[in-house]
Amino acid sequence: MPNADYETFANSLRDTYPWMPRKLVHHYGRLYGTRTKAVVAGASGLDGLGRHFGGQFYEAEARYLVASEWAETPEDILYRRTKHYLHLTEAERAAFADWFNAARLAAA
Repeated sequence: MPNADYETFANSLRDTYPWMPRKLVHHYGRLYGTRTKAVVAGASGLDGLGRHFGGQFYEAEARYLVASEWAETPEDILYRRTKHYLHLTEAERAAFADWFNAARLAAA
């Protein structure tokens, strides 16, 4: 991040991803900083981020965490790495866990 200037960086994220809701840009910028590009992985719209699990949580973020930050369980992602559990319903957390476990089995 040039000159450790977060405000300029955040503005550049909004310019780079004009299709992304402001809250989501803020979430990615705050949690991932300059790694946001790797999380978004070339998406050009919300559909490119994959399944929406609720709140600010999309499949692209889960896949990034597994591939780049060694997340191994749904709980690791929801509770430890992102705190998404605070903004998801019990049903949304369960749906994510089901998706995660199915995706892990398919990848094995």
